[in-house]
Amino acid sequence: MDFLCCFSRVFLAEQFEFLQPHLDTVMPPAKKPFLQQFYSQVRILHKIPNFIGDFTFLYSLIIFLCNLFMGLCRLKKNNLLYLFQTVSTASELRKPIYWIVAAKAIDYEQMLLLMANVKWDVKEIMSQHNIYVDSLLKEFEQFNMRLNEVSRKVRIPLPVSNILWEHCIRLANRTLVEGYANVKKCSNEGRALMQLDFQQFLMKLEKLTDIRPIPDKEFVETYIKAYYLTENDMERWIKEHREYSTKQLINLVNVCLGSHINKKARQKLLAVIEDVDRPKR
Repeated sequence: MDFLCCFSRVFLAEQFEFLQPHLDTVMPPAKKPFLQQFYSQVRILHKIPNFIGDFTFLYSLIIFLCNLFMGLCRLKKNNLLYLFQTVSTASELRKPIYWIVAAKAIDYEQMLLLMANVKWDVKEIMSQHNIYVDSLLKEFEQFNMRLNEVSRKVRIPLPVSNILWEHCIRLANRTLVEGYANVKKCSNEGRALMQLDFQQFLMKLEKLTDIRPIPDKEFVETYIKAYYLTENDMERWIKEHREYSTKQLINLVNVCLGSHINKKARQKLLAVIEDVDRPKR
């Protein structure tokens, strides 16, 4: 994929350069300095073919050229508007493309395995966080180092770096909730331990990145706090929080309230989850 992107950028630069003598002939003398400025930018595509995140760079070049020749080209206004709208989607491609990078940058599966080994039905308040937090933070430290190493060789625009960080943090927080949803037994002290773990993760993570607010921070905090809800509050909470999966909601009912409510009350809450889940299908 990287090879194809690099090849496409070089090919596009060659096409722009092929057009240069023809554009010179139709360009009014007063606007030729702008044309020279445009081609100074085009040559960057040759000099740094591995330039990361240059969908937006290409977009800016094309928009610059269109504005320059709008009075000269024979395109109708509607065609130009269509071109602008089509090219402007280039920057929007960043998020889905870099989501794949973020999914491979951190070992989320290893984090789930480590969380599965934690004893959550403890009988006393713990003062030390769990080892999976240190493992996750080490993954982010290594990710930060790799990003810095790449940036010393190839320019990484700040928007691209931010998107990568946001995706990685979001995926990590989603994985944390999934790990908590896999818990079979959990005491009040275990719920406090979840909060301790997450606060430790946030405190150390904020030293590694300037991304604020932390993506999906509330997603994790809200889920942990739901462990303290009563039966009546849980029913209302389930209806209001459709961002969680059916599995995650069922876990709250079975683990959070499992030992405090009778079978009939549990079935009622599970039916509420079923009703909430039905429109998603």
